[in-house]
Amino acid sequence: MLQVVVDDLPVGSKYYAELKALLNTGLSAHQSLPSRPFKLIRRHRTLPDFRRRPSTPESMTVFGISPVTPLTMLCLLSLPSSITLRTGPGDEFRPAAQEPVTLDAKDPAIRLKACRKAIRKGDAKCLAVLPRLLLAKEFHVRLEAMLILHSLSKERFGYSPGQPLEQQRVAALKWLRWARAAQLDDSAGTQLPEMKRIDLLNGKDFQGWQAIDGGRPTPAAPVWTYRDGIIACSGKAKGYLRTEKPYDNYILSVEWRWPEGTGGDSGIFFMLSDEDALIPNGLEAQLYSGRAGDFWSLGAFQAKVSGKQLISYARKRTETNEKPIGEWNRMQIAVYEGNVTVLVNGTLQNGATEGRRSGRIGLQVEGDAIEFRNLELFQIRAVPPVEGQNKLPAP
Repeated sequence: MLQVVVDDLPVGSKYYAELKALLNTGLSAHQSLPSRPFKLIRRHRTLPDFRRRPSTPESMTVFGISPVTPLTMLCLLSLPSSITLRTGPGDEFRPAAQEPVTLDAKDPAIRLKACRKAIRKGDAKCLAVLPRLLLAKEFHVRLEAMLILHSLSKERFGYSPGQPLEQQRVAALKWLRWARAAQLDDSAGTQLPEMKRIDLLNGKDFQGWQAIDGGRPTPAAPVWTYRDGIIACSGKAKGYLRTEKPYDNYILSVEWRWPEGTGGDSGIFFMLSDEDALIPNGLEAQLYSGRAGDFWSLGAFQAKVSGKQLISYARKRTETNEKPIGEWNRMQIAVYEGNVTVLVNGTLQNGATEGRRSGRIGLQVEGDAIEFRNLELFQIRAVPPVEGQNKLPAP
């Protein structure tokens, strides 16, 4: 089934129905596609101007789309390469064909997928590819490549996906030397880690979450509201909104923004203990305007930063890289075996070690209005070996 990504468009609205009809009618006109190939993944708040255009002998034009927005680009990239779409007079956009899953693919994520397949088949060619993926631009690719190499070699070589590039290169070279000496062995199974997406929100309300104000449980509304994929916090409380379940070994991605013309104080809590309090026990990645990425140790939480015990506060590593007030920012938090890496808008800003291995996740309210969206959690799990799967022994 062809998948078209649509963000934050209410399912029940007339715009959703019109968009769905346009997509299904236009896309099903292409003979290689099944009828009505539309599948809702997410929702979008605004509707671009879709206008049908007739087919031409040279190519089949399904939609004319204006203006070109991120949603538009996602729609275009979702279409087969045999379909041409016009974005303006004389302009054409033809999506690139999907790369085959091979070890020499350009896309690092596809190379990583090929490595998984190769390991299960006993193909040793992947061993030279995995260390190079430790230097990929995408954080999740670096992390997953590291976890696979660790599961195969039982080595770490001092590597962290959040390290500065020069340190990553040193560790990657060590793993590359290891890979050249290693061989695949059919004698036993190896547990390869996988990332499983966990839905923190159900798309309707705060089921699975608990609001805390002044250290006590309280209803989420009216301080916290959820609509069209956006969590809006009025700021009229002192507390947090946290998950009911604890999580361990994951990558958490959250987008946030301050209302136009304001800034303020908030944060993302993680590694929270089971006990709620005015100041809970856990670690906070600061969202305070201009200080996003700072660490605060909450409730005597224990961890180390740069090898030293964290005492209350640890400043971020580089100058602020937050976007102007009113624009969306993105924070990624990787938690693995008690170690933490924090990125703000793709830049490494902080890290900690020897923290709590499991804990709840929370969004802070500190008296200022703030909005969140696109909460995504990918949990890292080792999968049981399958019969006949290969094990890579240490050299």
